[in-house]
Amino acid sequence: MMRKRAAILTFHCVPNYGAVLQAYALQCKLLEYFETVDIIDYRPYRVTDEYKLINSYSVFSFITSLISASSFKNKLHKFSKFEKDHFTLVQPDPNVEYDVLFLGSDQIWNPDITRGFDKAYFGILDNLNAKKIVSYAASIGKSHFTDSEASEFEVLISNVDYISLRESDAQKIVNSITERESLVVVDPTILSGEKYLASFVKPIDRNKYILMYKLSKSEDTLALADKVARYLGLELVEISGRRKPIILNKHETIYEAGPKEFLSLIGNADYIVTDSFHGTVLSCIFHKPFLVTVNKFRGSRILNFLEAVQLNERATNRFDRQLLTKEIDWNNVDMLIKELRNKSEEYIRGIIDD
Repeated sequence: MMRKRAAILTFHCVPNYGAVLQAYALQCKLLEYFETVDIIDYRPYRVTDEYKLINSYSVFSFITSLISASSFKNKLHKFSKFEKDHFTLVQPDPNVEYDVLFLGSDQIWNPDITRGFDKAYFGILDNLNAKKIVSYAASIGKSHFTDSEASEFEVLISNVDYISLRESDAQKIVNSITERESLVVVDPTILSGEKYLASFVKPIDRNKYILMYKLSKSEDTLALADKVARYLGLELVEISGRRKPIILNKHETIYEAGPKEFLSLIGNADYIVTDSFHGTVLSCIFHKPFLVTVNKFRGSRILNFLEAVQLNERATNRFDRQLLTKEIDWNNVDMLIKELRNKSEEYIRGIIDD
């Protein structure tokens, strides 16, 4: 029997591809179980401040953001339009009680991002009422809490009825603080898969290309992507999550892509080189041959995912012709992703049925 109403509270309102797509993916998946799924339009300054059109952190950031303002404004507009077109955004209403409030995914429990824990991401927000408060693939994004953070977290997590995390590292932290049961589940983009994301992939009229999507400032990803592009005789195209810099790259770099263009660029690529978790996941969902350069600060969940789909060897910082051209058994990958997805769906069904 389908329940009436659910809500999601997450990082939905920033121009970050992973953040927006995980929110959209979770909303789509939950609509299989609920008649209505709202996204609470909570926009804390501590989260959105980084994405202001003009930054004033320093003289340099002010100048660079001013120079890139036109480009960044176009990008912000595309993200805003995606929100309006594809999210059911609502303000908390004291007259509405949700059957289930889902917290997550993303790093909603990382006090470095929210500048101290934000009670809202533990379900404590004025005028927001729910029969059950649960986390779905919540992330902590750091290896440990300070003693004071752990104490505060222990109090706040008591407001959450069911706990699921995105990474095993986060589960270890939670288990060290509370004796309550928790579960590691897949990111919403894996949970929803191609079913809800493929419709955004539109044909692109351009030469064959290798797509690079990198989050870190390390040159390892660019070095590898450049070698792959030269070897395969492909154009190198980068999609950047950063603002347009003063000094432009020698290769083509796209700074203004919205979520739909991002998915189209991935879906039409002939090869992908990335250091991003969502870049890796989407490569697998869309069956794109890929290589991943692993950053020591954000690489654990990529490695965990690659291990789960038996593609550990795709993580490399070294150019290897044999690996580059090795066929990927996509049938096996699909089967393993389905198994991961099934376990996470069991978690959702268990909450609904309890």
